[in-house]
Amino acid sequence: QISYYLGYSAMKDHFPSDVMMPNPECLNNCCRNQQAKYKGKWAPQVWLGKGHDGKEGGEAVHEDNDWGIEVCGGSDNLPTVPKPVETSEASEAPAQGLEFQYEQRTKEEDQLDNENTVDSSEGVSLDDLMMQFNKVQST
Repeated sequence: QISYYLGYSAMKDHFPSDVMMPNPECLNNCCRNQQAKYKGKWAPQVWLGKGHDGKEGGEAVHEDNDWGIEVCGGSDNLPTVPKPVETSEASEAPAQGLEFQYEQRTKEEDQLDNENTVDSSEGVSLDDLMMQFNKVQST
């Protein structure tokens, strides 16, 4: 089975795996457009190797087996198809074993930054700015 995400936590000695989904609150407009395009159409795929579906192949036959490796058959060893992953749009907590590296900025913080930003180039020509720059360089 191919994993969409595989991590390793040496402190806990386990491999968390999960299907990573897109962020519905992404700041990139192109990213949100692609999410809307594929919303409801995408489901995790399960990979079945040759011979696992019961139709193709069969048991592997090797003329020499120097290492004594045996392949044991049985229907209980077949991979199962997972159910489609249901995600909530408002899920804020990461899956088990995952954690956010950075805290996401809130809309209020973004609005405060925009309010405190001053456009200093109002009424100043490019020539004036170049003269100021040259004065700073010459001193």
